[in-house]
Amino acid sequence: MVLKHKDDLRQDALIQSFFETSNALLRMADQTTFQNNNETPLQIYTYPVVPLSPTCGVLHYIEDTIGFGEYITGNINEMVQQGKHSGSKVMFGAHGRYFPEEMNTLECRTLLDSVPKDKPNEKKNMLLYIYRNFTPAMHYFFLEEGNDNTKRFVVSSPQDYYQRLQAYTSSVALNSLLGYTIGLGDRHASNLLLHEKNYKMILIDFGIAFDQSKALFIPETIPFRLTRNVMDGFGVRGTAGKFYHYSSHILAVLKREKELCLSILRTLVYDPLTRWSLRAGEQNNNNHKCLPARGDAERVISKINEKLDSCNEEQTNQAQIHKLCQEAQSVPLLSQLFVGWSPWV
Repeated sequence: MVLKHKDDLRQDALIQSFFETSNALLRMADQTTFQNNNETPLQIYTYPVVPLSPTCGVLHYIEDTIGFGEYITGNINEMVQQGKHSGSKVMFGAHGRYFPEEMNTLECRTLLDSVPKDKPNEKKNMLLYIYRNFTPAMHYFFLEEGNDNTKRFVVSSPQDYYQRLQAYTSSVALNSLLGYTIGLGDRHASNLLLHEKNYKMILIDFGIAFDQSKALFIPETIPFRLTRNVMDGFGVRGTAGKFYHYSSHILAVLKREKELCLSILRTLVYDPLTRWSLRAGEQNNNNHKCLPARGDAERVISKINEKLDSCNEEQTNQAQIHKLCQEAQSVPLLSQLFVGWSPWV
C-alpha cells in the first residue's frame, strides 16, 4: 500500500467505483462472444483507493509494472543527470536500445518547445519532423523480459505473442473509451503503467477528470492518448484491428447501460466537497483549491449523457469510434499540447 500526502483521492475512489461497475456490465453483456473465441475478457484494471481526508489517502501499490514513458524512453531524470555528466547525448529505454541513432526524448521536447504556440502550422510541421526521427518501439515490450541491461527475447510461440498483443489492445480500448466517457485527462506518459506479467496498460492518477483538462492553461483537447507508440502495440492493423472491435463493443455496452453508469456519478451532485470543475487557466500542479458549484456537477452529468446519448446501432458506434481515433491522432491537436505530454511517445 502507498500513503499519499497532499493529494485528494476522493475523485480517484469515485472513478474506481465507476470502473468496477463497468467491469460488471461488460461481464454480463455478450460474455459468450469473447469467451467462445478465446479472446481476452474485457475488464479494466482496478485497485483499492481509500481517502482518509481531503489531503491524504491510501492506495494499492501495483507490482510488476513499469511506466509507459519509462519503458519507451527510460527515466527522464537519469537521462538529464547522465547527459550533464557525460556532456553527450544519452539513450535509455526501448527506443534507446533499438534506435540509438535517432533523437532522444529530451531533444524532441526541446525542438517542439522551441516553436511558439501562436504558430500552429510550424508546431505541426515540427511534430511531423520529430515523428520521422523517433521510431515507435512499443511492440518490443511483448518480445522481451529483464531490466535494461539484461533484456532478452522470451516469446515461445506466435500464439504467445498474439495473446500478449490482444491483452494490451483490449486494455487500451477500455482505458480509452471509459476514460473518454468520464473526461479523463492528464494522460501523459507517466500516468500510464505497463504490466510486465499480463501485458495490460493500467491507468493511474485521476486528479484531472470530468473534462477538467479542457480548462487548463494549456488545454488537453484530445479524447484519449492514442499516440504512435500506443498504437505500435496493436499489431500490423493498428486501430483497424482488434482495437476497433473492442472499442465498438465497449461503447455499445456503455450506451445500453447509460442510466446505470450515470447513477454512480449523479450521487456526487449532492456532495459539496467534490471538485467537479477546474477553473479556466488553473494548472494541475497541486492547484485544486477552487470551490465547485452544483451547476458544475450538472454540466458534467449533461456532458457524459451527451456522449452516450446517440442510438445504439453498430454503424453509429463504429462511426463514433472512427471520429474519436481521428481526433486522438490529430497532429495539429497533439502539437499544441503541453510539451511534457510527449506526443511522440
